[in-house]
Amino acid sequence: MRIFNFFYLMVEKSLFQRIWGFYLICLLLISCNNGSDSQKAKQAQSPFIIQTRDEIKNIEISDGEYHLSKELNRFYKNADYMPQWSDSNTFFKEANELAGFLDTAIYCGISPEEYHRDSILAFLSLAKLDTNHILPPAFWSKADLILTDASFRIMLHLYEGRLLSDSNSLLQNKAQADSFFNKGLSNIFDDGNINLTLLHLQPDILGYKNLRNGLSDFLSNMDTSSYTHLIFPYDTSKADDSIRFVTNLYSRLKESKISINETDDLSDSATLAGFVKLYQQKHDLLTDGKINAKLIRHLNTTDRYRLKQILVSMDRYKLVREKIPDTYIWVNLPSFELQAWDSDTMAFRSNVICGKPKTPTPTLISQIKEIITYPTWTIPASIIKTEVLPGIKRNAAYLSRKGYGLYDREGKKINPASVDWTKYKKGIPYSVRQGSGDNNALGVIKFNFPNPHHVYLHDTNQRYLFKNSNKAMSHGCVRVEQWEQLAHWIARRDSISAKSTDTLKYTADSISNWIAVKKKKWIPVKKPIPLFIQYITCEANSGKIKVHEDIYDLDRKIIEAKGDESVFNLIRS
Repeated sequence: MRIFNFFYLMVEKSLFQRIWGFYLICLLLISCNNGSDSQKAKQAQSPFIIQTRDEIKNIEISDGEYHLSKELNRFYKNADYMPQWSDSNTFFKEANELAGFLDTAIYCGISPEEYHRDSILAFLSLAKLDTNHILPPAFWSKADLILTDASFRIMLHLYEGRLLSDSNSLLQNKAQADSFFNKGLSNIFDDGNINLTLLHLQPDILGYKNLRNGLSDFLSNMDTSSYTHLIFPYDTSKADDSIRFVTNLYSRLKESKISINETDDLSDSATLAGFVKLYQQKHDLLTDGKINAKLIRHLNTTDRYRLKQILVSMDRYKLVREKIPDTYIWVNLPSFELQAWDSDTMAFRSNVICGKPKTPTPTLISQIKEIITYPTWTIPASIIKTEVLPGIKRNAAYLSRKGYGLYDREGKKINPASVDWTKYKKGIPYSVRQGSGDNNALGVIKFNFPNPHHVYLHDTNQRYLFKNSNKAMSHGCVRVEQWEQLAHWIARRDSISAKSTDTLKYTADSISNWIAVKKKKWIPVKKPIPLFIQYITCEANSGKIKVHEDIYDLDRKIIEAKGDESVFNLIRS
């Protein structure tokens, strides 16, 4: 037994190479000994399952070789170090099914290279060749650990994705992690269909399923060419950064078939602007020759980059751990759209305006619990600091011109002229409110839901802005174009669900009447509406994937931070 382990450890480099090297050494030993009868008899007398258990028990699990070494240690300790994937020199069918799943793993948004695919294939191939049963327990225990590690990581990534911080991952809770992995592995062996088991770990959200289904068509038709990726903005104060950016920009333009000769003066800004104009003309962009974030986004958004965005979007869906109810409101910020769903049917959709990049709308899950007609607006402290206070210092009439009132902590109205504004720099000890009316920034209706960010859905007094292609224009709240349809939908839902003993204090008609007479009314929603505000740049409809603009640069930051991680580098040059 020692000679097997000695040769096994002497073969270096990758696990895949070590497995094959080990097998060749075993064949050499057989040719020299030609199958000693005494050795065969000894193996027959010793139960294979005991040998495998002992080998697993004594294997040192390192973080370098196994992705989830701590979880593996706990799992095998609790399982008395028994093998999970094989018995009597034979792999169970689930081992081959796991390898089969890895062949199509990309369609679930994960890369097979992350889950020991080559090593698993090597183990399975060697086991088929092992007609003389020379492979020792060390081989089978290693295979068992690799298969379990791969299945654990697949389950983790299908369930929670790869975007969570370590502190938010289920791995932080040992009991929760152990229960998750034990149940998952048990289901793989009990359900009889590994693909179905792994499918159930993924989000049961229509948008996710549409995106997963559209991925096949995208991969079949994508341009797999490799293009130079541009980092922008860059540090203009560093000469090396500037030279590197300009050099890479020229390379990227040449890759787009823009004719650039070696004799062209690449240091001349006018020459560079001319080549940029040629690119802009070719792609129907504004032909101004300017190098800005919009141009760089267009240059960087290749099919390879879009694939990475699709994978990020799939993982964003996995962050929505709450069960999606039959009736709910879904707001997707990059698409500037609100959707109202009822029993798997979209009741209606509406354009929305969301926060500017400097004041982004947060992603959240909550419930709409009240409606207010003709609301007042209490200006948030952040807006007071950045807009109101500087405005007052520029012009004492700023508050009256905006229709804002100034109030002390007791609610008493203060004359702005009586305040020495020069002593305030970051904030003021007063509240600023805009009275209700047609000129109120919230419009004629507001939809409240509990959240720590002090944002809400509302109408607007600038309804013409919904015609803009870029609707990231608010201070963080979400402006709804079809606010009346939303209010009536909520009211009808409350009316339908009301019991005969309930006293419903509002209807769709009463909301319309209160707005018509400009009456401020606070309306509690009897059956709160689940609300999901999410950031999904990639959506699929009828099998075709559409990529929205990454308005807050959240995808770009994730993709650049991931670097060369295999899941974000799936398509090779």
